[in-house]
Amino acid sequence: MSSAPINRPQNTQEILQTLAELNTTTTSSNISQITQNPSISIPQKTKFSWHFLFNWIIAIATGGIIGGLVGFVAGFLAEFILGAAFKNTTIGFIFAGSIFGLMTGIGIGLMQSLLLRQNGFKLRWWFLVTILGFTIEGIVSVFTGNYGTQNGFFFIPGLAVGMFQWWVLQRYVQPAFWWILASVAGGGVGVGINKAVNYYLGNTYSIFGIVLGLFGFGIVTGIVLQLLLMRYQKLP
Repeated sequence: MSSAPINRPQNTQEILQTLAELNTTTTSSNISQITQNPSISIPQKTKFSWHFLFNWIIAIATGGIIGGLVGFVAGFLAEFILGAAFKNTTIGFIFAGSIFGLMTGIGIGLMQSLLLRQNGFKLRWWFLVTILGFTIEGIVSVFTGNYGTQNGFFFIPGLAVGMFQWWVLQRYVQPAFWWILASVAGGGVGVGINKAVNYYLGNTYSIFGIVLGLFGFGIVTGIVLQLLLMRYQKLP
C-alpha cells in the first residue's frame, strides 16, 4: 500500500535517508536468517593454515601410535590364541593384521574426525571409512610379509585408506581424486622414512622410524587436504 501524499519524502535528502534505513533493515534480517538457519552455506577460510597442518600431523602421529600399540598387543594375542586354536599360523596372522589395522584406524580416524569438526568440516562417515580402510590394509599386509608370510605380494601403503576416504571427500570437494594420490604418496614417504631409520640406525630405533614415518605421512596428506578443503562445499 503506497504512502499517503503527506507522508511521502519531500526532497532528495529524505529519500536517501529512507533508502539507507531500508538497507539496514534488510541486512539485519539476512544476518538473522543465517544465524537461525544452519543449513545456509557460509564460505570457509581459503587461506593455508600452518596451525591446521601442525595439528593434522600431531593427530595422525598420536592416533597412529596409540592405536597401533593397542592393535599390536591385541593382534599378538589373537595371533597366538587363534593360531593355536585353528592349528594354522596363517589364520592367526590374518586376525592379527585385521586387529592391528582396526585399532590403528580407530585411533587415526578419531583424531582426524575431531580435528576436522573443530575446524568446521563435518565430513559424514569419515571416521567409519577410515577404520575400514586401515582394517583392509592390515589384512592385506599379512600377504606382503609384515606378518610372517613372505608371499611377495605388493600392496601400495595408503591406497585402501585413500580410496575409502575419497568416497566421503568427493561429496564435498572436486576434484577429490588427488586425495588418493596424496594418501599413496604419504604412505610411501612414511614407509621410506621408517626403512631409512632402521637401515642407518638399526632396529633398536625402530620406534623413531615409525614416529617419523607418521610425521611424513601427515605432512603430505595435510598439505593436500588443505588445498582440497579450500573448495569445500557444505551439504544442505
